[in-house]
Amino acid sequence: NLEIDYIQNNIRMTNAYVQFTEQKFKTFSVGLGLATVPFGLETPYSTFNLESSERSRLVQTLFPDEKDCGAQLTIAPPRESKWNFILANFAILNGAGRNFNDYDSKKNFSGMIQFNAAKKLNIKSFPILGAGISYYHGKSRSNTTTMLYNGYNNGVKGFVLNTDPKNVGGYADRIYKGVNAQIGVASKIGISKLNFEYIAGDQPGVASSATINGPQSSRSFGAQPLTDIYNREFIGYYFTFNQSVGNSPLNLMIKYDWYDPNTFVSGKEIGTENSNTTEGDIAYSTWGFGAYLNLMKGNARLALYYDLVKNEKTSLPSYATDISDDVLNLRLQFRF
Repeated sequence: NLEIDYIQNNIRMTNAYVQFTEQKFKTFSVGLGLATVPFGLETPYSTFNLESSERSRLVQTLFPDEKDCGAQLTIAPPRESKWNFILANFAILNGAGRNFNDYDSKKNFSGMIQFNAAKKLNIKSFPILGAGISYYHGKSRSNTTTMLYNGYNNGVKGFVLNTDPKNVGGYADRIYKGVNAQIGVASKIGISKLNFEYIAGDQPGVASSATINGPQSSRSFGAQPLTDIYNREFIGYYFTFNQSVGNSPLNLMIKYDWYDPNTFVSGKEIGTENSNTTEGDIAYSTWGFGAYLNLMKGNARLALYYDLVKNEKTSLPSYATDISDDVLNLRLQFRF
């Protein structure tokens, strides 16, 4: 499989892998190369099939490329099997996204198991019914003598510095645990579909700076970070409701997502003196509203979205109030 994305001023590889499927049970497959990270509900979605304008802030932060290089084992029983409602994927990955050059010697593990109850129950009024669990365990290499961890500095909540020459070449934990669920109800007005996903864990990042804005500083690394690593505990979740309108090509969508990159601090605690906190510790919530038309037998989509983005109010001067960063998106997509 070889796929290439043509985006503004750039061409990038989307998929580049080979897959081998055994022919006795037609259940087990092994893939090698650049492919989608097997984690959760939203990460494996193709951009074209997303009901919302973009993936949630949570998923974009943890898996900014949605892709990684490595080896994957897929367990997908065929349609005639009594186990055809189970899909499992397990992978050993570089952990550097689309970057083919791995910047450390560690490999990361990602795995997911999805249960499609709609296949098992075969209830016409519930064409979509499923749930899943996911787990990711990886490492991020430190290139400096200082790593920061949540704690107290003279009674001030924030980060505590751990300075040790051994930190050069040391590793920070990158651990995610996720659950997800889907339900779709068919009626005269169309299919009403609700998706939910929750992820929590440990995410290494850096401090925000003149070259790295707040949300970017808690993003997963695609290359060796050159500044001190900040170890953060995060939580995030999203709900997406999608309503098809009868037999028409029109669909309506509402989405809410929440991402807190550092659960140890919040609000006015962020930016206080001696806390060592930065814009990278600010939580965000987003309400998204949209409508789209599926055209050309599902091979084209015309969509209009509006995202209402809110950040928590902090002691940082630039984030003392909610900043103006709402997004209006008009999009025409094709696939061929």
